[in-house]
Amino acid sequence: MTLPSTPSVPSVSPIDAAVTNMFDQAHLHWSDMLKRNNLNRKTVNDAQTQVLQTLANAVEICSSFMDSETATSLTNKKIGDFIGISLYFDEFGTVNPLGQSSATNKIMGCYFRVNNFPIELQDTDLIFLGFLALAIDVKQEDFQELLKNLLLPQLHDLENGIDVPYKGEMKKMPVILLNLLGDNLGIHQCSGYTTYFAGDVSCRLCYGTAADLKLKWALNEFQLKTAENYDRITDRNDCVGLEGHGIKYYCTFNRLEHFHVVDATCVDMMHDLMEGHLKRLLIYIIRSIVNDNATPTTLEDINNAITSFPCAGELARNKPQKFFLDHVRKGEIKQSTAKSILNITLYLPLILNQAHIAVTTTNNWYKLYLYFLGILDILLMPNIPKDRLPRLQIQIQTYLKHYIQYGGHMTVKPHLTLHYADVIKRFGSLIHSWSMAFEAKHKAFKEYERNNKNHKDLAMTLAQRIQEQNVPLYENMANGNFLVFIN
Repeated sequence: MTLPSTPSVPSVSPIDAAVTNMFDQAHLHWSDMLKRNNLNRKTVNDAQTQVLQTLANAVEICSSFMDSETATSLTNKKIGDFIGISLYFDEFGTVNPLGQSSATNKIMGCYFRVNNFPIELQDTDLIFLGFLALAIDVKQEDFQELLKNLLLPQLHDLENGIDVPYKGEMKKMPVILLNLLGDNLGIHQCSGYTTYFAGDVSCRLCYGTAADLKLKWALNEFQLKTAENYDRITDRNDCVGLEGHGIKYYCTFNRLEHFHVVDATCVDMMHDLMEGHLKRLLIYIIRSIVNDNATPTTLEDINNAITSFPCAGELARNKPQKFFLDHVRKGEIKQSTAKSILNITLYLPLILNQAHIAVTTTNNWYKLYLYFLGILDILLMPNIPKDRLPRLQIQIQTYLKHYIQYGGHMTVKPHLTLHYADVIKRFGSLIHSWSMAFEAKHKAFKEYERNNKNHKDLAMTLAQRIQEQNVPLYENMANGNFLVFIN
């Protein structure tokens, strides 16, 4: 569904037929699915081309992401300059009287982003909606059919190139899918991998099982996945009976010329750490401080230190949260945002020091936590020198070794940190590909749905609404004020 033709919406000149007709070629395949799945499609040709034209004279197409190993290898394959995009998949809850845990009104959202622009321009305004569908309608086989019939035809056409202004002239540049982003479930679904993380082959980057993850901490103990091995196992078939290899369906996007699901596999530091591992690590730390008889400290003392800590700026908008006794008993923090978890992780030593709470030097969990902070400092860097990656790999393995030895709970989320150095080498800093900015796109949907209280045609309603909210963005693109607008 394109924006309605009204005086408020700027007109856009015609562009390359590959983009103009990107969705039209799929009509024969998805027309029945559109009705059955309550799916809304949204063309992105106007948005993408307008952005490229608007920024052409302001910045050259370059970013640290495009200096990564993956982008460089594509350039060296005689492709030359190209536009690299990422697809993001995630489910989010809307207004639901039965609670967030019910899947009845959950929406599967697909977004895309142009990776060529510098990180300063990678704002939520430059993340565009691909489609919305009821999550319950696009599970497993239906989801693969949706990707095959809706997204694959567009991406095939875009690989042939679109005309964009670049370095003072119009140039035909191919648009290439570089990677798939999302949480573990979202990436496994769109990649065709199995989604049972407590069984065989829980990891999408190696053949480690759930049992292996609990005991092994060194990367060389796991057999890494390769594109060659994937092709040998699947033989481009329907992958029946390959669940033991972690494959449920043959990846739809492998039919693209410049994409392979194994080489394009990415990680999401936000879900792995802030919404996963750190929620347990922080509890281990709090327990160790409270149980340390050498320095009598209660949970109330720690919470008082948190609430009295002076917060300002960005920290004030995402204040560190108190630790609840129930969470400490159960071993995991619940109902806390990723940013607040990140902030309490980064500021806990300062918070304790501000309240004059001393931690003994024999506290192994606290020492391990301080060691992890050194790792986190590197992971949060916008640009990580390649010569630091071998050292980072050693640090992560050392951390996991002691974490397992101390009895820490191991799942696929902390295990994925073993692959971080390799993913950084291939795609650049992890903060460029985490879900922070993408999940911010859900906010507008959720706010509107809370006010609207509509439970019918949710995908269509929400997609139409977000298009209307983007009108000021397109107007600023048209009149040349876009860079001022996003700043």
